Amino acid sequence: MTWARCSACGEMFGSDSGFERHRVIDPDGQDWHCATPAEMEARGLHRDGKGWWRQAPPSGLRVSARTAFQGQDGSLGQGAA
Repeated sequence: MTWARCSACGEMFGSDSGFERHRVIDPDGQDWHCATPAEMEARGLHRDGKGWWRQAPPSGLRVSARTAFQGQDGSLGQGAA
């Protein structure tokens, strides 16, 4: 499993993609800043029980303890072990 900690704001992320999502590029494209908690939530991130920021699984799917995605019909999708 991949995780990331931002050296600028100190927030923890459950994935590299979540970390990348929290970086906001300024309109001039020359600089960036860390998103606020409200901005992160608007970008689809949420805090888990440990306080880490994570992306929600796709709608209609749930994540099992083995990180396999299981649809409402019980079928396994990508990520199944």
